Amino acid sequence: MNHLKKLTIAADLNEHSVSPVIKARSRLILGLNEQLKAAEAMVAGEIYQQTRMRWQNNDESGERVRVAQKMPIRKWYWRDAEGKVRFCLRVAAPCCHGYDSAWISF
Repeated sequence: MNHLKKLTIAADLNEHSVSPVIKARSRLILGLNEQLKAAEAMVAGEIYQQTRMRWQNNDESGERVRVAQKMPIRKWYWRDAEGKVRFCLRVAAPCCHGYDSAWISF
């Protein structure tokens, strides 16, 4: 019990934490890079799929293993009835089509 009396308790100061604004900006940049890759693949006539690591049960041994799985990404752009390409940023909340969206005409 004497060992516990000699210990000093101090608050953990996490000086390496990143502000929420910086985290949101980095998520936005990552999302824009993914959208750029998807648009480049669409122009080339290919389908862009993102590789994500998922847990899956192995049928033979019954163990859980991590496997790479290709998944399509959700596009932030669409073509409206007038033929314009609309673009909406999606970071924290989904975008409502028709509201606060930028349009690009080709």
